[in-house]
Amino acid sequence: AADGWHAALAEADPDQLSPRAALELIYAWRRKFLGDRADGAVEKQ
Repeated sequence: AADGWHAALAEADPDQLSPRAALELIYAWRRKFLGDRADGAVEKQ
C-alpha cells in the first residue's frame, strides 16, 4: 500500500489535483502511518 501511495504522490500534479484526490491521498497517508484503525476512529466520532 505504501508503494502505491508513493507512486500516486509522485505522479500527482498539484495544479490538476482535485479536492477529492487530495483527500484520498490524505486518507492513504493516515492509513500508512496510523494503520487501518484510523478509518474506524473517524467513523465513530
